[in-house]
Amino acid sequence: MKLFFSIYLLSLPKFTTAITKMVSVNGQPDKKTGWPSIVYSNTEWDDCVQKCYNDQYCDVAYGNSSLICVFYGIADFGFATKEILSAELDRSSFKLDIPNGLCTSKVDDLFEDTQSYDRNGIYDFDITITSNKYDVNYQYRDGCEKPFVSPCSTCPHSMFIFRGTGPPTNLGTTRDIPTWFLCVLQCSTDVDCVLAWFSGYRKCTMYSFGSFDSMIRSEDLAIQPDTPSYITLKIFPLRSNCPRTENEVLNLKNMVIPSETTTGYANYSMTCAASNIEFSWVPTEVRTY
Repeated sequence: MKLFFSIYLLSLPKFTTAITKMVSVNGQPDKKTGWPSIVYSNTEWDDCVQKCYNDQYCDVAYGNSSLICVFYGIADFGFATKEILSAELDRSSFKLDIPNGLCTSKVDDLFEDTQSYDRNGIYDFDITITSNKYDVNYQYRDGCEKPFVSPCSTCPHSMFIFRGTGPPTNLGTTRDIPTWFLCVLQCSTDVDCVLAWFSGYRKCTMYSFGSFDSMIRSEDLAIQPDTPSYITLKIFPLRSNCPRTENEVLNLKNMVIPSETTTGYANYSMTCAASNIEFSWVPTEVRTY
């Protein structure tokens, strides 16, 4: 299989040991593990790649024959499938630091080095190439900050992520946060945040314990131009009955809320039927042990 690839360069001084390049390949991001933050329409591929290069929050760009241009931030991207160039023109471009002076005709050589990052809890990442995909692996300074950890881990809490529509925004606080992963991280580190809804570029609405009673989940993986609907939910350590599926997670009962929260609730439970998720909250004054 022959893979098309191209490299977009921006000149840097000769003494640097690496140069930032956009490395483009045929293929498209996996929708299940991808959480794009921005989708542009009517954007030619070269313009899409240049926009991503210039955007500090864009690490991977995707485009196709429909002239959409999709940006993924750090940790918002799982993997891209390898493809032969087709009529759909599915292409992905990775922002990488390439050793200065490297000359190669093999695209695999450009993905060999570990990429330093060192911010937002991630210190580096690497891309593993298999026969059918480019798989991005992120290294976290604290494993508990990874938003995909098991709800039954030893972490103080886990950030479970899925797709859906959050409660009315007037019940929460909307913050100017540019990417999905940063929205997850903000809720994770806020002691009073139990749920966050990323509803668009720089639209991260955070909700405190007891501030809402229901929300809607979705299984639609389509890339929407204006309405990404991503949810992160704070799950607390469980002593038994470790959930294995999304449906089991969304039906957890009596999760004990840490006493350091200031919202006045002791525990909460969820009941998920079809697409509707109902929440029930037990006030602190009736906390039992």
